[in-house]
Amino acid sequence: MPVRLAAVLSHRERGWQRDVVVFDLGLGGACVEAPSTQHGASLGVGDSVQVSFVTAERWDPLQIPARVAWMTASRLGIAFEYASPESTWGVFELLTS
Repeated sequence: MPVRLAAVLSHRERGWQRDVVVFDLGLGGACVEAPSTQHGASLGVGDSVQVSFVTAERWDPLQIPARVAWMTASRLGIAFEYASPESTWGVFELLTS
């Protein structure tokens, strides 16, 4: 579903996080702008990342573990790897709001 949402993308292994814009969102994953490669924000297909959404409906950020599925120069696709049914429900709420 086409959207325009602010989110934070982080790479725990490399120790960085970046503000990004989500352009497409579904229960299986998202298309986000590629983070700047400066300051060690490198990414590769298969990398484990986390995307965090802050919404008015939630007290805490919705944090979803994901894996980089594809990349272009300006965008990347991430496949969600849900840690719990609650996080799946959280993405469903984002889609329906």
